[in-house]
Amino acid sequence: MVKLVRVGTVLLAAASVMAWAATDEPAAPQKDAKVNEGKLPATYRGLPLLWIPKRPAPDKLTGALDHASWKEGAKVTMKRILDKGEPKHKTEVTLFCTGDALYFGFKCFDPKPDALKLDPEAIWSRDEIEIFIEPFKNTIRRAYHQILIDGAGEKSASRHHMYPKAQMNGISEQWAPEYEVAAGKDKESWMIEVKLPFEQMVLSEDAKQKKTLWRLNVNRCRPERDTEEAMEAAWSPTENKSFHTATKFGFAVPETHASPELLEAIWKEAAEVQRESAGLSPELSFEMRKRIGELGSEVFTERDEALDRLKNLAGLSQPAYMTLEAELQEAMARSREQEVVAHARRLLGEIKVIKQKGELNDDTLPDHLQAFER
Repeated sequence: MVKLVRVGTVLLAAASVMAWAATDEPAAPQKDAKVNEGKLPATYRGLPLLWIPKRPAPDKLTGALDHASWKEGAKVTMKRILDKGEPKHKTEVTLFCTGDALYFGFKCFDPKPDALKLDPEAIWSRDEIEIFIEPFKNTIRRAYHQILIDGAGEKSASRHHMYPKAQMNGISEQWAPEYEVAAGKDKESWMIEVKLPFEQMVLSEDAKQKKTLWRLNVNRCRPERDTEEAMEAAWSPTENKSFHTATKFGFAVPETHASPELLEAIWKEAAEVQRESAGLSPELSFEMRKRIGELGSEVFTERDEALDRLKNLAGLSQPAYMTLEAELQEAMARSREQEVVAHARRLLGEIKVIKQKGELNDDTLPDHLQAFER
């Protein structure tokens, strides 16, 4: 806990700043055999990173998830898309690849797997799962592959980049893949198996040459029914109501599209990002605390300047935002000045809205959608 010392209208934490300045450089990410088989870090640029291992192909898809490769693939679970919390109903996803295809296995736990919503409306309004995948690290102005499959195995595929900020308008490309799906269920869940051949995807040149990370997300929608609210979950939560938030897609590397050079580059960049994210400079950390103290100033111009500066500091980087959020919470808990508490609470709400709006803008809008910026 940071001890705040009152000096005039400024909250100081000199001891904390000195301790921060003396902190050793953070260690590089460590390999862990239980995480991505030790091939890759668990995260990359603050998002989940998944190694997709190569395994033998099943003779056919059955919807039962009973082939040995489903037990040996990479396994992930989903979180609620808004707050990253645990969903009421668990979803397990297994992924592996062969020399010619990607395989996805979904086990969607449900107390009534025989009572799924499978009415004639659009697939996305039913009990369904979705796959978002693009064989390229950067999603800016780049269409991605999307597959939707409901609990009975009805499927739909498209290739586009949808922008929530632009009222779900976007860019689209032709894509009519041939891929296999099998649906099944047991007493506690409904299941989906998917085989997506690489040759049916739009592969970037970097992917073909094993030079790039892929973008990936897997999602589940459980519509409202009985007394339960709708549930939306994802492996890489979007932190807003839309699955189409490309900047929040996680990263993945299929073993068949990996190279020693690519893995080395990923580890090197992960270490650099970890060093960058270890914390702010002591000077910026000190300024945050100083400016928070100025929120209680009786001089309006000084207070307003502090508010504007703190907003700017929050936008410097994710570590800056997280640090300021923690400092504001600390000030609200400890300060005896109602002005400081009130303005800290207001500022906390404002920077959260700013952060959310920034994430809803998936990437730079293409030219034909620029009108939505106004």
